[in-house]
Amino acid sequence: MVYNVPVLTGIEITPEEIQMLAAEDVVHAVKWSHMEIARVQDTRLLCGKDFAVFAGIDITAFAALAIGADGWIGGIPMIAPALAVELCRLLIQEKNLEEARALWLRILPIIRLEYRAMGTNEASPHWLAVCRESATLRGIPIGVSRAPLSPVDASVREELRALLAGLGQLKSGAMIQ
Repeated sequence: MVYNVPVLTGIEITPEEIQMLAAEDVVHAVKWSHMEIARVQDTRLLCGKDFAVFAGIDITAFAALAIGADGWIGGIPMIAPALAVELCRLLIQEKNLEEARALWLRILPIIRLEYRAMGTNEASPHWLAVCRESATLRGIPIGVSRAPLSPVDASVREELRALLAGLGQLKSGAMIQ
């Protein structure tokens, strides 16, 4: 699988290059961590239905799944796994756009929190710190983050807790630190 994450690697790969690699039997899947949703649809068109295509960032997951991505590798599947599974079921298996859209709009506030710092001069909250904090809030002990990742601040923690609770993603009695 090619993990295409140009914001971190500084390298761009195109759907046409993925097609060439697939034709040479070098790769069998791609994760598009890219804001340009056309990469998902172009890869599906160029490589066919047997080549696995994944959404790689939560911001594009709904659109990617709706246009034919096979799955989703991102933060929300870690933050609220049951909701991510439900969204995939609605879009991929049931092809129920109306219910999927309603669920997406319920999930979207967490995605907006997760990516709040993206495209700004602010470094906080980091998307991975939001993912890690959600695990802690859900009662999953994950330990302390290693530098340079800092934990979310108290206001973000409370906002995340409220969003998770509103989505029914917190167990009663879960430890909140």
